[in-house]
Amino acid sequence: MKKDLKELKISIYPKLHEVKTNLQAQRSGVSKHSQKLRKALTEQTEAIHNEIDTIIKDMQSEIDDMDAEHLAAIDKQEKDLTNLLMKLPRML
Repeated sequence: MKKDLKELKISIYPKLHEVKTNLQAQRSGVSKHSQKLRKALTEQTEAIHNEIDTIIKDMQSEIDDMDAEHLAAIDKQEKDLTNLLMKLPRML
């Protein structure tokens, strides 16, 4: 029986240590992979934020342009109305 136990110890222990070493390597690999994923996610998040910021700035610029066009139209109408009001007494 002691011989069998010794034989098991000789054949099984190295294999168990090999399995343990492989598990430790896998653990390290998982951590490295997770770090890479986190870094990629952070970079993608920054890219998305930059894209959203650009879209928002473009939209704000379009709103500013529309405001300028509307104000110019209002100014023109106001000017035309003022001219008409100035001419109206002479016409009557």
